Amino acid sequence: MAAIVALLASVTAVPACPAPVDEPVAITSSTLSAERLGGSYRTRPDQPSRGEGHVGQLRYNWGVILRSSDTRFASLRYYRGEVYSSSTGCWFSWASKWDDGTITGVSDGRISKPLFPDSYVEYEPGYSPDIAGYRLLEAKEVHTSGYAWLGVWNAAGSAKRSQIIAYDGQRSTVLATLPLRIGGMTLTPHLHSAAQSITLIGEGGLGRPTPYMSLTWYG
Repeated sequence: MAAIVALLASVTAVPACPAPVDEPVAITSSTLSAERLGGSYRTRPDQPSRGEGHVGQLRYNWGVILRSSDTRFASLRYYRGEVYSSSTGCWFSWASKWDDGTITGVSDGRISKPLFPDSYVEYEPGYSPDIAGYRLLEAKEVHTSGYAWLGVWNAAGSAKRSQIIAYDGQRSTVLATLPLRIGGMTLTPHLHSAAQSITLIGEGGLGRPTPYMSLTWYG
């Protein structure tokens, strides 16, 4: 367990995107199933004909794989639910295709307006556990089921593996291990329960598939 430290704030420099807002970005998509994330589908007692996806201790909501040959679509991160590139400074938007409450694909990719200026303050978690073979990407406060934080760890080096972990000062629980590297995460608490919706996007890279998915932790 890493030593508990005070909350830190760091100023991050973001390069200026070499493209105007609304410039088209070619992004295609295909389905990303729970099985491809290392999960499975279980029959729902109330709806036997409809399976419910699970990945580790998380419920699978939807998943797609994004692809783009645009060199700016790389080193992807999240900020307040929006996707940007930490290496190129470009922000991205697209139209999501919905079917029965799930995202099945995207279209109309574009350069979008930045949500923060060239330098911004990014808060770090007050503490985090040392996970052998992994490095913390980011964590956010949750205060669910006695835990204070929920974070994402990528495997050390370049291995395509990541873990979603809930933790506090004394304990940590691996909620899911994914066969991919995560670039960013955003959490959305449910209004009438302790559940948290977790939206994740892969790191991205020229010509490489970029996972984009939603999971739910019910605590």
